[in-house]
Amino acid sequence: MKTVASKVWSFIKLLFNYLIGKRPSAPVEPELPEKYYPSFPPTEFELQLVIEINKYRVANGVKELKYHQRLSDVCRSHSEYLCSINDGNHDNFKERAANFPKNSIKENVAVGFSTPSSTVNAWSRSEGHRLAMVNQFMVNLGVSMVENANGKKFVTSLLMN
Repeated sequence: MKTVASKVWSFIKLLFNYLIGKRPSAPVEPELPEKYYPSFPPTEFELQLVIEINKYRVANGVKELKYHQRLSDVCRSHSEYLCSINDGNHDNFKERAANFPKNSIKENVAVGFSTPSSTVNAWSRSEGHRLAMVNQFMVNLGVSMVENANGKKFVTSLLMN
């Protein structure tokens, strides 16, 4: 726990930096969820999906999202679940969102689309998915794609404020 003196000192430094125009350039990453999710580096498909989602946002007048590894780790567990049942759904969404209790979370899932652009195109034609992608209050993005033995892709994205 921080002492009162260290909290005051932190506040003074923050205030000083604010006054001289030195502001944080990126949002502070939220606390890590209590439930452990193994971390995987993003695949080429996932990196391209982030690019496609951000291109769609910019084309619709909304700022780009910042890639968020912990959100992606949570996405991976859901994509693996979708692959295991060979279906797309939002089962247990509240449990995934509960990993980030201080934040608003939106989720998009897709099954069977072969490319990141076709995935984003499908989401853009669904009102709920489209609204999640262009929500101006979202700043962080997690994505995951898991492919089954037949090449069928299961994609999950989580957007967080």
